[in-house]
Amino acid sequence: MVNANVTRNRLEWETTNNFNDCGVFAMRHMEMYKGGAISFECGFSTNKDIQKMRLKNLRMKIATKLLLSDENVYKGTVMELAKETIHGMKDERVQNMLNEESLKQDECWRMLSKWKMDQKI
Repeated sequence: MVNANVTRNRLEWETTNNFNDCGVFAMRHMEMYKGGAISFECGFSTNKDIQKMRLKNLRMKIATKLLLSDENVYKGTVMELAKETIHGMKDERVQNMLNEESLKQDECWRMLSKWKMDQKI
């Protein structure tokens, strides 16, 4: 390893001045990189708005996996607090929140699909 040559490949989706999402980018790269190939696809757009939505979705996915992991010693506590919160809310309020999140997700997927069609990927 000491004598190994290190090359840094430029990625189409590179950002500047985004110091908040480094961990999300790193985790996605580790998840998607299969080795060997110079280029690889992580699902990141060069379009700033689409990339922002994708990062938000990935952040939620990562947080959910961490919170619900069997390795998380606080998983039971997290689940109980979530149940208490949901039971404490009126059903209509919970339904409205879920509908709003669903609409956001639908919009995100529509924009991603449109971007892919425009880019002919």
